[in-house]
Amino acid sequence: MYYLSSEYKLLDLGTGGREFLLTLGHLPDKIFVPEAWKPNVELCKEKLEPLGICVKQVVDDDIIPFPDNTFDMIINCHECMM
Repeated sequence: MYYLSSEYKLLDLGTGGREFLLTLGHLPDKIFVPEAWKPNVELCKEKLEPLGICVKQVVDDDIIPFPDNTFDMIINCHECMM
C-alpha cells in the first residue's frame, strides 16, 4: 500500500545515493533532503537540486535545518536514530 499523498511534504533522512528516494516518483518541490556527510552534500546538490529537490547541509546532527512541523512524512533509509 502506498501512503505518500501527492500533497505531502516529504523529508528524506539518510538519502545516501538517492536510489530509493528517486523511485518514489514524488513531486520534487515537495521533497526535502538534509545531509551531513560532506561528499553526499555535494552529490545531492549536484543531482537533486536541478530536479527541484531542496537540499540543505546539516552542521549539527541534533538539528535538522527546517522549521518544526514542516513535514507530513519522514522516511529514513540510512540514518541511525537514537
